[in-house]
Amino acid sequence: MKAKHVLVLVDWHPGTNTFPVFKKNFDEIRVLGGPFLKGATSGLQKVLFRWSMYIWVGIKAIFLSRNYDTVIAFQPVCGLILGSFYRLFNIKSKQLILLNMIFTERSSQLYFNLRKNFVRWVLKTVDGISVYTTGEINSLAELFHYPKKKIFLVRQGVRLNKAVNRIPADKLKNYIFSAGMSLRDYSSLIEAVRTLDIPVKIVCQPYNIKGLNIPDHVHIHLNLWGEEVVTLRRNARMVVIPLLYKNISAGQYDILYSMSEGKAIIASHTVASVEHITDDKDGFLVPCRDVEALQDRILKLWNNSHLIDKIGSQAQETFNNNFTFEVYQQNVLSNLQNL
Repeated sequence: MKAKHVLVLVDWHPGTNTFPVFKKNFDEIRVLGGPFLKGATSGLQKVLFRWSMYIWVGIKAIFLSRNYDTVIAFQPVCGLILGSFYRLFNIKSKQLILLNMIFTERSSQLYFNLRKNFVRWVLKTVDGISVYTTGEINSLAELFHYPKKKIFLVRQGVRLNKAVNRIPADKLKNYIFSAGMSLRDYSSLIEAVRTLDIPVKIVCQPYNIKGLNIPDHVHIHLNLWGEEVVTLRRNARMVVIPLLYKNISAGQYDILYSMSEGKAIIASHTVASVEHITDDKDGFLVPCRDVEALQDRILKLWNNSHLIDKIGSQAQETFNNNFTFEVYQQNVLSNLQNL
C-alpha cells in the first residue's frame, strides 16, 4: 500500500494532532469523527449516541472518500457502514482498511448469523483487516471466508491525554477495582472475595450483575464514566479484570489503561490478555471462571506491597515500550506496506 491521501474514520471528536505518526507518513490525512457523546448522561443514551455517530461518520465518508486514496476505519463499524454503501451502490473505487476488528458471539443464533452474513457480504469491498490477537487471524478468515493474507496482527494501543505517575503501594487505598461491560465475569470475582475482608468496587451496567448475590463489601457503581472511573482505578490497590471466555477478545482497553497507570493487574487468561500481560512479570493471569485460582492470587497480592510496586512498575514499562498509540500507529503502517 502506498497511499498518499488518507481518510481516517474514528468514533470520537478528533483533535488537531490525533494521529501524529500517520501525519508524518502520508501527504494528507483527514480524521473524520464526531462530538456526539458529550450530551449523553445514561448508559442507554451513550449506546444510542454512539451508534448515531457510527452511522453519521459512515455516511459522510461516502462523499468525502472520493478525495482520498485510502479510507482507514479505526472504528471498524464505521468502515462496515461505508462498505455496505459501496456494495449497495457499486461505487467503491478507494482502498478500504478496517482496524481493530472484533466479532463476538451472541446468545441468539439467528442474530449471530445475521451479523455474520452481513459482515461477510460487506467484506467483499474491504482490502485489509487488523486484529488484536494471533488466534483471530484464522478464526475471522474462516468465519467470513476472507483471505488470510489480508488479515494482519496489530496489538492494541491506547491514546493518553498525558503520561501519569505510578502511585506507590503505600499511597493506594484499600480496595480492589474492576470495570467493564463486555464479556465480564463478575460472578467469579464476587465469589472469590465473598469470604474475604477486602472491599471491592465494580463499575458496570445492570445486566452485568443481574441475578448475582452481592455481599456488603462489594460496591457496585452503575453508569459511571470518564474521570470518575479513572480516579477509582488509579487509587485502587489492585485491578482485577475477570473475563468469561478464553477464546474471545475482550478487556484490552481496561488492561492497557491499567498498565499505563502502573497498576498491579489480575486478569483472566484469554487470547486477548496474553497478548498484553506476561504472567508473573507485568501482571497475573488466572484461568477463566476459576474462583479458587482468582481468590488465591488476590490473597497473595493484597498484603504484599513490594510485589504490587514491582508488578505495577513493570506493567507501566511494558505499556510505554509496546502499547502507546504511537507504537500502535507505527505497527499499522508497517503492515499496510505489505498489502
